[in-house]
Amino acid sequence: MRRVLRILLRILFGLLVLGLVLVGGVLVALRIPSVQTRLAQKAAAVLTQKLGQVVEIGGVDVRPFSHVLLDGVRVRDRRGGELFSVGRADADIQLFSVFDPRHLHVGTLTLTEPRFALRDVAGQPDSTT
Repeated sequence: MRRVLRILLRILFGLLVLGLVLVGGVLVALRIPSVQTRLAQKAAAVLTQKLGQVVEIGGVDVRPFSHVLLDGVRVRDRRGGELFSVGRADADIQLFSVFDPRHLHVGTLTLTEPRFALRDVAGQPDSTT
């Protein structure tokens, strides 16, 4: 009986250590510039799909469980002109959103150097067409 309990405890301890190593590996990987560049490309693709406009992101800095910083964010209109741009977007991520990866819950969003270009085009209902 003691032997079985000992084996079970070792298995549980091994699983716990493995889980901690995996979480630590993900956290370290999020600090690597090439991984962050890939995240920026993925975020731009998702935003482009959701907004229906071309979104470009110059860089991203992920601070696990707390902040996401996006540098050089640009949204282009359908003609290719700049519709909206932000020098830096700093999003304060709420902790519980980590457990709901399909939805991002932002506590505070700070935009640095935001610019919006609104143009009237004759014969067009809005500037995004």
